[in-house]
Amino acid sequence: MKIIFANRHDCFSRLGGDTTQMILTKKYLEKLFNLSIDIVLSPEELKTKTFDILHVFNIVTYSDSAAIIDAAYRKDCKIVLSPIYWDRGFGISYYGLTKFNLFRPRSFYRYLKDPILAYEKLLSKESYGSAYYRRSITRILTLTDLLLPNSKEEYEIIQNHFPLTPERKYLIVPNAFELPSYNDQCVVSKDEKLVIHVGRISPLKNQLGTLSALYKETDYSIIFIGKVEDKHYYDYLYRKAQKRGNVEFIDEIPNEEVTGYYKKAKVHVLPSFGETTGLVSLEAFYYGCEIVVSDYRFLPVDYYRFKEIAHICNPYNVGSITASIRDALNHPKQGMVNKDEYFSFFNYETVARMTYEAYRLLL
Repeated sequence: MKIIFANRHDCFSRLGGDTTQMILTKKYLEKLFNLSIDIVLSPEELKTKTFDILHVFNIVTYSDSAAIIDAAYRKDCKIVLSPIYWDRGFGISYYGLTKFNLFRPRSFYRYLKDPILAYEKLLSKESYGSAYYRRSITRILTLTDLLLPNSKEEYEIIQNHFPLTPERKYLIVPNAFELPSYNDQCVVSKDEKLVIHVGRISPLKNQLGTLSALYKETDYSIIFIGKVEDKHYYDYLYRKAQKRGNVEFIDEIPNEEVTGYYKKAKVHVLPSFGETTGLVSLEAFYYGCEIVVSDYRFLPVDYYRFKEIAHICNPYNVGSITASIRDALNHPKQGMVNKDEYFSFFNYETVARMTYEAYRLLL
């Protein structure tokens, strides 16, 4: 098999879950099946290449994906797509309101979804949910031979948002955690007063929800780890953190350094407004953290068994986030699930084997 992987043009300068999924899928396909896979980030890079399969990651940045798929469609190849897609509608109202300095998430914001979407469509024809947006992604899906969504819930959302034919070929391939080369779950000791939140500093990741949930609980240390994506949001978050005290910000650091914080922290919180998985939650769980995640509207709770391994909150409700953190502190779920059994499936060897089988069947 001659295989090309493709992603958005800035996937290495602006790292995300799609970057991680692509790199680790490549690593384990090459390791297990002796493949050699090239990565392209623009349609121009395809011109001189011959290949059997083009595997595209991410349709959220649909203009990049569409240009590469259009270029590949003119060649004699199969097109595979890992959509990495979620319903942004539930989080769009809060994200939109941050433009007006309305930073604190409140429960009633979710009712503003429709007017916020309408406002964004007026600003740009390419905004989320616009007719142009829907046409572009529908075309991508039409030209794709096989979909590899990361969960059943993700596929159902794509079905609901875009017209897919009943005979549409798809295979659920999980996102996963890269198991260390040796058993590295051991934790010397947990800091019972340490809460961490890993993810780029952005309204989508809702660091403000974590800070607000523990704003009066100043005996708990909070560490935010991640690159600043939205400076306007960060400035507000930082000022609020300074008033609260006992809050630390750490810029993007290598994953092996993040591991040290997972091992030390008691709780990891990610009250995000949209995740196709939330890879940091899986990493934190592996290294012994109690994890707090958002409810089923914001990520695939059932497929990744978050009801069993996590404490679930409503990210729009600060009281709900607080309650979930307290539940994590007082009623731990570590040890309630067989971690070896869980990660025997949610690991990149599983991902590579399922992906390879999908390629084989397609060809």
